[in-house]
Amino acid sequence: MTSPCRYNESATFGFWQLLGFAKIGIEEYRMKTFSKMSPCAIFSLIGTREDTFALLAIKTNIVDHSGILSNNWSAISNASICTWIGVSCDLNNQSVIALTLSSMGLTGTVNPAIGNLSSLTLLDISYNNFSGSVPEELSHLHHLQFLRLSNNSFTGTIPASLGNLTKLETLNLRSNQLTGSVPAAIFNISSLRAIKLMDNNLFGSLPVDICSHYITKLETIYLSGNHFEGKIPPSLFKCRELQHLALSINEFSGSIPIEIGNLTMLKDLWLGYNNLEGEIPVEIGNLKILELLNIGNSSLTGPIPNVIFNMSSLKIIGLEENKLTGSFPMDIHYNLPILEMLNLYNNQLKGQIPPGLWDCRGLRNVALSKNKFTGSIPKKVGNLTLLKGLYLSENMFTGTSQT
Repeated sequence: MTSPCRYNESATFGFWQLLGFAKIGIEEYRMKTFSKMSPCAIFSLIGTREDTFALLAIKTNIVDHSGILSNNWSAISNASICTWIGVSCDLNNQSVIALTLSSMGLTGTVNPAIGNLSSLTLLDISYNNFSGSVPEELSHLHHLQFLRLSNNSFTGTIPASLGNLTKLETLNLRSNQLTGSVPAAIFNISSLRAIKLMDNNLFGSLPVDICSHYITKLETIYLSGNHFEGKIPPSLFKCRELQHLALSINEFSGSIPIEIGNLTMLKDLWLGYNNLEGEIPVEIGNLKILELLNIGNSSLTGPIPNVIFNMSSLKIIGLEENKLTGSFPMDIHYNLPILEMLNLYNNQLKGQIPPGLWDCRGLRNVALSKNKFTGSIPKKVGNLTLLKGLYLSENMFTGTSQT
């Protein structure tokens, strides 16, 4: 007697009809693929059929030079889709909850069927070479928490419909070729903890009421390497949970708001390579756990606040290529025990370099060139045994080195 699980084309098609799939508009590619499957294989996929259809549709748009998906993502075998490479499923209902295909050398586009993976909480296709637009259908993934499309070649604009992802915690679209402004709806997602949009071609200004109402849980904002302009809104500093803020290499103008002192959880601050002007606010001294301060290549004026030289958490100070004036304070204790880099290159600083600066034994790079420093270079500089780069040229030093 013929086994009920042996392939039989008419029986297989009849099996589909029995399940009623012919009534719900299955696309041609579904029928072509599944007409080759045995009834037993079909039966093993019934519980996840929509996810199966979606994954196979996604596969049709992917160019897989390594053959990883070509050989593994197959409906011909009896293997559950939950065993497919990059696919993770809920243990209870076997629905796809995570799709992780990062760093696999994939090209192609993202099929709109991605929006049919209705239980998806994580989508990570970063570090490939996907192109085309970011699919609007991503907005159908109402359980999505982590969206990582970074380091690809996506073009076009960021869909405003992504604002419908009310559970989204991480939005990572960095290092693509996206254009246009950031939809205001993105800044209304109250669950967001990280927005990473750096290294694109985005433009426009930040909402004046950013962080005033919704995205108060933000811990990371990376917008560097775009064409954003306008003033940095003071309301940005109402995001009290911020730990990482990168706005560098844009076209922001105006002064640094004094409200920056509210970000007491901040660990790194990148504001350089903009058109910022005015003085460095003394309130920056409130950032007690700040490790990196970079406001280089702008048009800042005035003295460096003394409080910066007493921020014991700082590892990097980058204030190069501004118009800063004044001198190092000579009468304070330089409490910078873990400072590794000090870059004040090309400013208008003058006076002597205080001996206390050379007590920062962790220094690896010191760039003080193209200023108006005077006096002599103390022998204590020889105590910096970790030093790899020392740049003191184009100043007004005189005499021989002193003890």
